[in-house]
Parts: sequence; structure tokens; C-alpha cells
Amino acid sequence: MEYSHPDAAYILALMRVTGVGVARAKALMDYYESAQNVWKEKSQALLTLPGLNEEIVGQFGSGKLLDLAKEELEWMAQHSIRMSFYRDADYPQRLADCTDCPVAVFYRGGANLNPSKSLAVVGTRRATEYGKQLTASVIGELATLFVEPPTVVSGLAIGIDAMGHKAALNNNMPTVAVLGHGLATIYPRYNRSLAVKILEQGGVLMTEYQHDIWPDGPNFVQRDRIIAGLSDATLVAESADKGGSLITASCALSYNRDVFAFPGRVSDVTYAGCNRLIRTNRAALVATGRDIASAMNWDVDAPAALDEPVQTNLFAGLTGEEKDVVRLLRKMPDGISANEIAKTLDVHMSKISSTLIQLEFKNKVRLLPGNLYVLVL
Repeated sequence: MEYSHPDAAYILALMRVTGVGVARAKALMDYYESAQNVWKEKSQALLTLPGLNEEIVGQFGSGKLLDLAKEELEWMAQHSIRMSFYRDADYPQRLADCTDCPVAVFYRGGANLNPSKSLAVVGTRRATEYGKQLTASVIGELATLFVEPPTVVSGLAIGIDAMGHKAALNNNMPTVAVLGHGLATIYPRYNRSLAVKILEQGGVLMTEYQHDIWPDGPNFVQRDRIIAGLSDATLVAESADKGGSLITASCALSYNRDVFAFPGRVSDVTYAGCNRLIRTNRAALVATGRDIASAMNWDVDAPAALDEPVQTNLFAGLTGEEKDVVRLLRKMPDGISANEIAKTLDVHMSKISSTLIQLEFKNKVRLLPGNLYVLVL
């Protein structure tokens, strides 16, 4: 696979110039109409432009940077990496609408980058079981509401990000993982197998960094704007009072995109950020997938979303333990806690917790605020 844009090597070389930055690089290319014209412009002319100095201009025309750019194109071809320039027709349109969109994005995988619906799901790396289960439940519900469910966008981090991707995969939903480094590696190492599954199931790994750029703190802050930019809305599933998920929410708000948050108890440190977003009216409180669909005016079109009686195939594909839990939940339309389930069925709590998680992945149950489980009908 080879990127055929005639300006490709010059675009990549310009992206490597220290001190230029995304905004100035795009301004220069717009002014000169191409990266090649910028690269070949005389230094005296470039020095008359705002924001450029001798140190920056001295890098233009560099044979070394151009050689690195050509090596990048060769690496991309060898590893099936695609590149989309911000002027290209296939550049993600939602992202292109953001003034600070990357000069180019690099990606591997097959998901549609311009889906009909997309949702960013972000949160703390130190996610609680409640936060992870609620995230999985809401994404699972969204999958049942649409013939073409939303694409789930996140950052492949440990915690809520990983749960968002996993829930999407478990429900056959497309998912995009935005990385804070080049595609020559996967960070964190713990989620390498998850990255492989994303690709195997037709998802995408995306970054704005060339392949030899390694994980670095500031890169992940920059990455957060892409997560927000690719999405119609951002769901902050669990966040302390500081963290990358709040940066993503701020980016979404700056792009005039919707922000949602799950509420937590006032004493929950890992929900302080969510509660503050809701309290300051920067995020809408949601608890279910239907809440998000309604707020976004996404037309529900899947048969499973209709208010029908429990289907006769409710127990299809379930183990004996899972059937017992489902039978109990059918009698408890207002919900029941995991502890009460364990007591009623006389089963150890660890076994019930495992069974409930499996039922969530199978879209049979949903966890409500207050730690109450109900059937998904």
C-alpha cells in the first residue's frame, strides 16, 4: 500500500520541522498552495512571514528531513499504513471541521472514518468496577438500538478506554483507537492484544505521529483533541478532578460537540470530574444508552429497541448460572443488587459478579445507578 499524493514526501518533511507546529504548517501550505512550494521557497521570503525565524527556516529544504520522509513512506507501504492529509477527500470530516486538526493522520485498519454516528468514550485509568460495568452496559445498549450502531472512539489506555473498546468489540461495533505515538509500537504494552483484536474485527488504530515517534506525555494531551474531533459527542464515564478525559471533554466543548457524563456519589474521588462537569452544566447527566441516543436525536431503528415483551430466545446461548440470574431479574423490573442476587440464589458473590459481567457482554443485563441490575429488553 502506498500513499500516492504527489506532495507526500514534502508534507511529511514539513511535519518534522522543529518549531513549526500544526497551525503554522497548515497556514504555510495554504499560503503557498503546497508543501513542496514551502520547502523550495527562498529563506529570505520565508523570514518575512510571521512566526518564522532563522532557526526554523534553516530546516526547510533539509535533505536529511526529506530523506526521513521518503523512508516514512516506504515504511508505511511495508506495514499497510494509510495516510490522510487534511485536504484529502478521505480525511475524517468531523476532524477536518476542527481548526486544530492534524496536518495528516496515519492509520491501520478498515473502519469507516466518516460513520453516521460516533461516540468518544473516555475516563480514568484507575477505573472502578462500577465505572467499567456501566460503560460496558451503556455501549451494549447502544448496540441494540441501531442497525448501524455508533463507532466508539477512545485512546487505548488502561481502564475506561480499554473497556470502551472491549465493549464495542463484544457487541460487533466499530471502534477507533487514537494513539499518542507512532504505529511502530503500541502503548501501553498491556493493551497490545486489545489492539490486535481491534484490527482483527475491522477497527482502526490512528495517530498523527510518524512511526518513529515514541510515547511521550505531551503527545497524549495532543491526542485527546483527535478523540474529541472524530466524535459527535464525548462520554466521560469516570474521571477524577484532573485527567486526560477532562481535556477531551474541553476539546469537545470547544468544537461545539455534546458532552455526557455518568454521575457518581459526592464522596467518590474517581467521579469528582464527572460530577463537576454535570454541576457546571458542561456535561449532561446520562445513565443509559437510550439517554445518549435521545440527547443526540439519533433515530432508534433496530427491532431490539422496540418496547416488546421479553423474546422467546432470551435464554439462547446462556449457561445454567446465567439463566438462573435472568429468571430472577425477570421478576425484578425495578432492579436488584448483586448482593441480593447472590443471597437469593445462594451463590458465592465472586461467582455472581463474574456471571453478571458475562451477561452484560451478552447484552442481557444492564447496571443502573445505585448498583442495581435489570434485564435489557
